Amino acid sequence: MNKKPALLRLIEEGYRIYVATQPAIFKELTISPELKPHIRFLDCLLAENRDWYNDKITELNKKVFGPKSMPTDKWVDHHFGIACGVTLGLLNPAGEPISMTRFIRHFEEDSIHEWTFLIDPKYEGRGFGKATLALECEFSKNKKRISLTTQLDNNAIALYLHLANEGNPLELIAIGFHHTHSNSILAITDIPKNSESIVEKYKMPPIDEGILINEETQLFPGKYLILSNDLFGRKKISQDLKQGSKYKIIGWYKDWKEKGIEVPLTMIEKIK
Repeated sequence: MNKKPALLRLIEEGYRIYVATQPAIFKELTISPELKPHIRFLDCLLAENRDWYNDKITELNKKVFGPKSMPTDKWVDHHFGIACGVTLGLLNPAGEPISMTRFIRHFEEDSIHEWTFLIDPKYEGRGFGKATLALECEFSKNKKRISLTTQLDNNAIALYLHLANEGNPLELIAIGFHHTHSNSILAITDIPKNSESIVEKYKMPPIDEGILINEETQLFPGKYLILSNDLFGRKKISQDLKQGSKYKIIGWYKDWKEKGIEVPLTMIEKIK
């Protein structure tokens, strides 16, 4: 028996989809006939939807990113979440947003760029993150690539690894650049042809397969671990990227207690 897609199972449980953008961009989204009846579209160029976006989306963003000193201003929300981008996610059965991703569709001709991703903390660990990421990819099938900005201490990296597979790595493009936090990274990969594959489990490599980067580390092809708070390591990798080296992200770990490390670590593999 064929298993029903995860998004349709959530809809059966009473969840719905919201899409907040402008009409011209909404028409470009690749929305399937099965999902279309379950979408609440909000034209956020209309004054009547101003309060909804402010009260629901801006406030949810403050709730999650405020403690991290990363909330966005309203003008940023408008330009990059509505006018030239999309804000979408899941609504619980009561109609309240519980997840949110924001991405720009006109970043490059064949790609989208995701710049915000969050789950209401009350709903974490229940698969809504993977479902929201799958939704973003499902609606972007007329694009080829997805780039993502996040931080080394953000467990979103573990989520983004669900986009990757052996023939489609999550490539590290930049690290430690100008952002709200200096441990920010930029990664890119192909949008999966089958968005349902995103909800499948990703197997992290054993953490002890990676070499912990320090001042003496020689960056030969292989697997390395970078601490989320390691400024030296970020600069070392950034410089190596500048010289033309290639890295892919292959793992994310909350800590490494056996080694007395209590901050997140990201495993990267140098492939060139």
